[in-house]
Amino acid sequence: MGPGINVVKAIADETNKRNIKFMTTFHHGFHNLFYPKQDQAVMRPVTPNKYNYVYENCEMPQDPKYKKLYCNMDYSEAQELWLGKLNEVINEYCPDYIWMDFGQRFISEKYRQQFLANYFNKASELDKEVVVNTKGDFFPTDLSVVNIERATMEDITPEVWITDFILGSSWCYNKEKRTAINPQIAIRMLAEVVSKNGVMLLSAGPMADGTIPEEQVKAMKDIGAWMKLYGEAIYDTHPFVTFGEGTTQLKRDPKDAWNEYGAIKKGLHNLNAADVRYTQKGKIIYAIQLGWNDEKPQRTLTTFANKANDIQIKTVKVLGSKEKIKWKRTNEGLSVQQPSHKPDHADAALVYQIITK
Repeated sequence: MGPGINVVKAIADETNKRNIKFMTTFHHGFHNLFYPKQDQAVMRPVTPNKYNYVYENCEMPQDPKYKKLYCNMDYSEAQELWLGKLNEVINEYCPDYIWMDFGQRFISEKYRQQFLANYFNKASELDKEVVVNTKGDFFPTDLSVVNIERATMEDITPEVWITDFILGSSWCYNKEKRTAINPQIAIRMLAEVVSKNGVMLLSAGPMADGTIPEEQVKAMKDIGAWMKLYGEAIYDTHPFVTFGEGTTQLKRDPKDAWNEYGAIKKGLHNLNAADVRYTQKGKIIYAIQLGWNDEKPQRTLTTFANKANDIQIKTVKVLGSKEKIKWKRTNEGLSVQQPSHKPDHADAALVYQIITK
């Protein structure tokens, strides 16, 4: 069954060759839930009532060789299997990041604690920094990073958080829908996320042979082209006194189940050149204008009239442009003028580099 290839090892080897981070994702906390049985003894006792259901006619192969595939086992054995899969990957590869889906809600506290202890102890043994995420509060947030899907936070958070976006049309390859994320929108959402102390993950959906579809590759290359020129406004930065300003309203959707985790999705795809997101590195503040503004090449950054009013500015430049940028402090804030010639890839986002004294 399967490709007959140790896929985890193959990916681990390739990431190590390239000196890039290696992440493994786990969804197997859902294993028992997908085939709920009539015998309530196998249902997970930590499962909230809203998940305590069974199929009226749940027929599964009873052949012992399919036992693990269909989780045809009691709760204790199912938890041992959950932990065993994690321990195998931890002991063999100790990934830089173990990404967890909601399934850990169905695992008892004892096993969750054991997983974290095994992972962190192995990392300590290897003198390695590692990360694990939690969706909700299934793991303590002082030991894990909060993860939300395809969303942002309401404001700057004191702790780093992570969000995931899809490069293609779904979390996997869909031959019926060969689309990819709009690179310009992805870059704008990246600036939004980083301005609030977040990190963005992009999920590629490979084909059966492991090849990344060409439309997803193109999207990644376009995002990479912008990052190559303007990545200093993203990498090794931290939030400014405020995350940004602009006209686009990012609001909670009352119908969205992610509300309880502080996530906002509505309006993310509407970010545009009227919006600005801030990051900071040392004495440099980056005002990332989310697009090239043909209608209003001059703008006033009002943050410099309130929360950043006491900051003294030495000069203002635009990354990717050799032109001298027109700027001045006013009672309304910091007035800046776009260069007359559009820098490369500025349709996605234009970066003002504000150097302070």
